[in-house]
Amino acid sequence: MSDEAQRFCYSPDGERFYETYPTREQAAEEGFDAYPDDDVITTGIAKGITVEDVVPSLGNLAIEEANDTLCALVGEAAEDNEIEATDDQVQELSETLAVAFVAWFRKHNLAIHCYTVEEMQKHRRPSTPDEIPPSADSAPSAVDSGGPA
Repeated sequence: MSDEAQRFCYSPDGERFYETYPTREQAAEEGFDAYPDDDVITTGIAKGITVEDVVPSLGNLAIEEANDTLCALVGEAAEDNEIEATDDQVQELSETLAVAFVAWFRKHNLAIHCYTVEEMQKHRRPSTPDEIPPSADSAPSAVDSGGPA
């Protein structure tokens, strides 16, 4: 995950979070502004996701795909000729493919526009008590960084 400065986001429902701000208080204020009919806004620490965080282990997938293609090309003859690799070989292939994937991603200036949310807290609109204690189910959540719908 990204090591950037800590940022905070808000949510009207505790599930889909929006925007990021330098402080939790600013995130709550912006949430109340964006959702004027809501009395409770949830804030959380937004942890940015990098391409390195999402690159899957591709070694086994690549070998399976190559074996499927071989079978499609030559039929039953492929059964005695399938690619078989040791765990170390599969790990090496996965690492090689991950480096290539990250390089391709950056070459094309692609970006990931979402983050996980941790340490969620509920806030009441300022006319009521400031904060509701975090609920026990405030587990990290993956979210889209798009704005309000």
